[in-house]
Amino acid sequence: MIDPRGTTEQPEQSHLPLRWVVILAVGTGVGLLIGFAAGPAPGMTVGVATVGLLHRVVR
Repeated sequence: MIDPRGTTEQPEQSHLPLRWVVILAVGTGVGLLIGFAAGPAPGMTVGVATVGLLHRVVR
């Protein structure tokens, strides 16, 4: 699509970046591991914390 200024607009990407696939996979794995060992509440807490940490660290 061309806007009035003559520049072209790129269509939005609808796929999940590889970075987020890795972050969510590791977070889910860690959460499940802790969940089986200590219970669902600690598993979810550690899983969400892992996703948050990896979001800040992996760039």
